[in-house]
Amino acid sequence: MGDDLKAATTDCLKKCATLFGIGLHLYFDAPQTSNGKVQDNGNAASHGNGQQHSGSQEGTSADTGRLTAKQLSAIFALAKAKGWSNKQVREFAQEMFGKLPDFLNKREASAVIQHLQGGHDA
Repeated sequence: MGDDLKAATTDCLKKCATLFGIGLHLYFDAPQTSNGKVQDNGNAASHGNGQQHSGSQEGTSADTGRLTAKQLSAIFALAKAKGWSNKQVREFAQEMFGKLPDFLNKREASAVIQHLQGGHDA
């Protein structure tokens, strides 16, 4: 009985942590820069001039909230179907939005998904 309770508690904590995105970075290789240092986590978008901007963008909170786990899974599944590696997916998101896929908002994630599905409106 005690082992069952412990297993259920552990499963619950892991599920909750996953839903909040805790440890999501552990599923992917750490991106490296040309000098071998680990890159920024992508929270701020770079504008090519060495400055970073993390201010809010236009859109409703429903559009700009963090992407869902379902969206992130869809991005990597669609990319895999196209023969892309995880590294290529990260580079694509970095090029498109200046951040890693894990840190996209819902609108940005939808644009990536649409692009991967063949609709290049993004």
